[in-house]
Amino acid sequence: NISGVTLAPGASQTYNTSYTLTQADLDNQGGGDGDIDNTATADSDQTAPVCDTETVPLVYSPALAIDKTFVNVTGGDGDAYADAVGDVLNYTVTVTNTGNVTLTGVSVVDPLTGQNISGVTLAPGTSQTYNTSYTLTQADLDTQGGGDGDIDNTATADSNQTDPVCDTAT
Repeated sequence: NISGVTLAPGASQTYNTSYTLTQADLDNQGGGDGDIDNTATADSDQTAPVCDTETVPLVYSPALAIDKTFVNVTGGDGDAYADAVGDVLNYTVTVTNTGNVTLTGVSVVDPLTGQNISGVTLAPGTSQTYNTSYTLTQADLDTQGGGDGDIDNTATADSNQTDPVCDTAT
């Protein structure tokens, strides 16, 4: 906000200014049009106001990552192997906002363990880790985990701003 300047005919004056981008600017895509619009107005005692606008496009880049990890076996027959009915297979599921916008409505679903988390909000660069488990059944042992000798466990994460992402721990 500059005032009191005198300009001779044909003269000009340049002023530097800046704007610091906020998370809200990215989250609402610059008010919905995907850019930051900036208008400056010059006026004098002898003229009508004149305006000029500059538009800076925003890079809107929502991204979600998931990492499902097998942790250990507990319970059951008390050893560290998935070899008895009642053995509990413990997992962690970590979801991370790897983009530049706040993710809302983040959900984590793991059908095998029954995990169903929803309504999470993740700011850019933040993560949330969840624990989940599956108890080994006689059918798992009899069918050798569906015939391939292991328990395959897939978790899916999604948000209002991204497509679903999956990760499997075996």
